Amino acid sequence: MDELRARFYDFPTIPLHTHLGITFEREGGDPDAAAVCTLPANPEFTLPDGTQSQAAIFTIGEVSGGVAVSDAVVPVAAQMGLRPVILTKTATFNTLGTARGWMTGLCEVHGDYDASVERMHKRKKADVAIAVKIVDEHGTHVGESVLYYYVRLMDEERLKSMAAMSSGMGGWS
Repeated sequence: MDELRARFYDFPTIPLHTHLGITFEREGGDPDAAAVCTLPANPEFTLPDGTQSQAAIFTIGEVSGGVAVSDAVVPVAAQMGLRPVILTKTATFNTLGTARGWMTGLCEVHGDYDASVERMHKRKKADVAIAVKIVDEHGTHVGESVLYYYVRLMDEERLKSMAAMSSGMGGWS
């Protein structure tokens, strides 16, 4: 699990994240700290006036939320000897300002995390929500989002058999 966390659950290898140049690190270099996902201000993708688009604000919020929900769920699954399947159910998004320069999403679990963990232990499934505050390089609060995830915990054999039915889950071939 520590290696998977150190690799940011392979989010850096997703082609869109690579293409956009999103960086992944842990606060203060501490492997136990929260993830910091940053979307650089690449002139190839910014608007003509040098600002970031609303789509870019949402993108870094969604990526940050994905890593944060993994940080919240993977340790629970590992403790139970299971693997999580995490699906985004819905999201809210509010643009609050104009983003200049790079952006990052600051995340926290939204709602009753302890109740979600209890449901994972009892039913091997739960809903988990992550609140994201998106700020730009000047510290301006430019957006916020709440991402709602459905989490299903499975043993590795079941996950492998499901993956074998789908060509889109090539890492499980």
